[in-house]
Amino acid sequence: MGVPSLIEIFNEKYYANLEGGILEALGRMFKGGLKLCLYPMVDNATGNVVTATQVKVAPNLRSLFQYLIDNQYVQEITEYHPEYLRIHPPEVLAKLQSGDSRWEQMVPPEVAHMIKKREFFGYRRPIAA
Repeated sequence: MGVPSLIEIFNEKYYANLEGGILEALGRMFKGGLKLCLYPMVDNATGNVVTATQVKVAPNLRSLFQYLIDNQYVQEITEYHPEYLRIHPPEVLAKLQSGDSRWEQMVPPEVAHMIKKREFFGYRRPIAA
């Protein structure tokens, strides 16, 4: 997954309905040995690459975040294509699901091929006239 998704995971608003809050949610998430391999992102404000270990989390969650890193539940992907860092999955998904074929130019050709071949994310082949 990408670093933006990790940032969302550490947003406590998603866990307000759990008695144990974010701690309960992350405990459930990682109990089976799950590891998150994270693709970096580009910080739009600075243009700098942000890796998983550089993510800024709320002060009250820093120790929990560091625990996940120290125990390799959160791992950085170090070999990546810098040109792919500007891909914004929500934009691609919205175009794909609305039938806007421009989504294909927003992802690597191999990804577009696989999405179309397996009809992922709601993709449907155009009906021949």
